[in-house]
Amino acid sequence: MGLPPIAKTIMLPHENPPIRLPTFPNLERTAVCSFETNMETISSQFGLSVRRYALIRSPGAPFWLDQKVQDTDTSRAMYGYLFDAISTLDTDNPTPYAVGSHAPLGYEGGDYWLYVPCVFDGTSLTTSAMHFHAESNDIEMRYTCTYDDGSQSSFTQTITTGTVILTGAATRSAWVRIDSMKALSGLARLVVFAIAGARALWPAFSPPQANVSLAPYASTRVTALSLLATNVSRVQIKQGTITGARFSSNTPAFWTVLPSHVNGVHPAERYYGAAENGAYLVAPPTQDSEMFRESVLPFITFDSCSSGGAWFTNAVTTYSPVVYFNSDDPFLSLFISGKCPLMRRLWR
Repeated sequence: MGLPPIAKTIMLPHENPPIRLPTFPNLERTAVCSFETNMETISSQFGLSVRRYALIRSPGAPFWLDQKVQDTDTSRAMYGYLFDAISTLDTDNPTPYAVGSHAPLGYEGGDYWLYVPCVFDGTSLTTSAMHFHAESNDIEMRYTCTYDDGSQSSFTQTITTGTVILTGAATRSAWVRIDSMKALSGLARLVVFAIAGARALWPAFSPPQANVSLAPYASTRVTALSLLATNVSRVQIKQGTITGARFSSNTPAFWTVLPSHVNGVHPAERYYGAAENGAYLVAPPTQDSEMFRESVLPFITFDSCSSGGAWFTNAVTTYSPVVYFNSDDPFLSLFISGKCPLMRRLWR
């Protein structure tokens, strides 16, 4: 007996057209849209033999992988958040004025959150921090932050143009909400960006076709999601291993997952195999998948954090994925070791 159409679509979305899943009581929700994204990466990069991959049920940013943030103005800006001018008055709950082309936004409690990842060294996460960069010289800033675990911090920092300032450290990747900012002297435009010159987990690509139409990302949900990782190395160098598992939403969170978490999963519930064979991941629907959410926000692209260059450009608009990081949806994670190029195809 063959599988019913709904099961075929969920398990093999590439081979089967999208279908409308039950949406009671939202009976007017009838449109379906299919996306496919192809890319090729190397499993071993940045001098490390292990690379992380995470698959989450997010329409705007379903696939995350370790990427190098180069220690240059342009590279840092790709993962940065730019705030508008801050004066000597308290600015409560500031929202980003522009974002980098790869910077996601988190959403929780009616507020938007910034993503600040830790550095992954192949086995563990090392200390990360928020970096602040001001447009004007020697501006003294005061700001308060709340982290996704509920902890808070407050700093007063003198920020010099062209200098990256280490202002607060953590031992895990985190989502951060800036509660308030104030320039104690002068006027500043503040740039916040994650650690540079290191490897961290980021969305693999911008939301597909968002520059054509935002309709597929407005009040939407994921009905089917799968990822095929195919080893395309030469036969002589098809080497390495793949380990992976499915995790509940917060044990650990997808942005903090490590190989040790996979090793802690019962052998019957985790995968371990040769990288030569590749891997196929399916993210099945859950109760949280019934919710319709806004998945993309348009921003001006913020292209540099150097005082000698442009702060932002009005010529390009980027579409930042909105991640509901407190979702109850489980996620899937892979760790691929070796030096094999893998071609990845993502279907939604």
